[in-house]
Amino acid sequence: MSTLPMPRIPDEPNRGTDHEMSRVVERLPKLQIEAVEQELYSDARMRTRAAGRTASRRDRMVMEPVGVEDAIEKAKKKGLRPGRVKGTDGIQFTKGRNNRIEVITWEEFRSTLAERELEVFDSNGFMKIMKRR
Repeated sequence: MSTLPMPRIPDEPNRGTDHEMSRVVERLPKLQIEAVEQELYSDARMRTRAAGRTASRRDRMVMEPVGVEDAIEKAKKKGLRPGRVKGTDGIQFTKGRNNRIEVITWEEFRSTLAERELEVFDSNGFMKIMKRR
């Protein structure tokens, strides 16, 4: 014998269906909901910081292709070197501290980009290697 209660089986087979529920809802008095208009940021400094943050995020999302030589120049200024993920043909920029990435020459980097039809894209200083469009 179970200690769980027996489930209640409705006497009417259609009781509690969506069709019945919609009729019940229609009979309820209509509620008026007033929209509360409140500024998200009450402090003027917070408003400008939030607006600036949103605009900069939007600007950063645009990835523009850059030439290989321009990308290499930017990478060198940032202290980055070309790298290949060990055991794959994947390439990326690296600072050389990750043991899963082997540092390669710039010439190898250029030839891999050409062979695999890859291109370097830039968005406000963030560089990413992707398939050529």
